[in-house]
Amino acid sequence: MSYVYNMETYIGKKPNAGREVNLGEKVVLDLLEGIDAAGHNVTCDNFFTSLSLARELLEKNVTLVGTIRKNKPELPTEMVSTKERKPFTTMFGFQQDCMIVSYCPKKNKIVNLLSTLHSEPKVDTSNEQRKPEVILTYNEMKAGVDTMDQMTRTYSCKRKTRRWPLVVFYNMLDISAINGYVIWKALNPNWNSNKSHKRRLCLLHLEKELAGVSEEAIQKTVEQTRETASEPPREKARCIICNSAKDRKRKTVCSKCSKNVCQ
Repeated sequence: MSYVYNMETYIGKKPNAGREVNLGEKVVLDLLEGIDAAGHNVTCDNFFTSLSLARELLEKNVTLVGTIRKNKPELPTEMVSTKERKPFTTMFGFQQDCMIVSYCPKKNKIVNLLSTLHSEPKVDTSNEQRKPEVILTYNEMKAGVDTMDQMTRTYSCKRKTRRWPLVVFYNMLDISAINGYVIWKALNPNWNSNKSHKRRLCLLHLEKELAGVSEEAIQKTVEQTRETASEPPREKARCIICNSAKDRKRKTVCSKCSKNVCQ
């Protein structure tokens, strides 16, 4: 089960900051502040990985494993070229404490990784794909990020909007709900152990707690809402609750304010 410890939201270039360089490297270092990461490993994708970041982390006794973009100057031409590369072949490159891997999963495709955790050119020969150990480690460690993304897609409070602060807020709510579920399961491992939809039950309980109402109160509110419509007026009018862009025109009116509302 994955748990998000720290987050950083990119809100644009800072005033009078000039042209930003090595943004991915700065993000990784900022997220590691306040964490005793010595002796641990950092796994990141190609937006963050660079040779300078790997060496700076090594000075703090932190290793790095990550995919790296093909346009990085530290990569030799032979490792980014797909010419005459056969599928399931691997090339290794070494420099001081860093190792670069170039793997060809299929024709005309290359995957490059940088690692300070590995030092030997090991390949998994038990499978016909013959993946290098670096890729196996990367897939195993990045599974936490993939699991988190999958969980937020399964149950999400996100709604379509053009306001980016709302997008950030929705994402924070989704991740906070997952973190709460992880903590709750750690403290109560036997909670609903015989049910397969424990996270959905936890979210329903969380929603009721946040609303501060009981299930009976919610049902009563729904029934009262259904009874608010009275006799329809002679002409249709736009619903005062819905967005005007939807242009929903109905004959029903609210029994309290006599304004037109949809079902």
